[in-house]
Amino acid sequence: MTKSINPSELLTVTQAADERGTTRQAINYLIRQGRLETVEIAGKRFINRSVLASFKPETGGRPPGTTNKAATQPANGSNGASTGKKRNRKGNHT
Repeated sequence: MTKSINPSELLTVTQAADERGTTRQAINYLIRQGRLETVEIAGKRFINRSVLASFKPETGGRPPGTTNKAATQPANGSNGASTGKKRNRKGNHT
């Protein structure tokens, strides 16, 4: 059984990106990941407007309130406070 498709409900990748306020590359990435369903007609890819409207992006990144303490501290092991002394290339105070 074939689904009937209303052509006025189909969007190109560029139109879908404009509607979502993102880039064509981001829409194509979601398509490649299988997170956005597409319809292929005459070798061109289209996204149903209702599929695009119902798409919910995943939340990513670090959960709120967590930090990577190693990334926020200086690499030399100091507390980051300046001693007022300069160091030469070998790391000795001058």
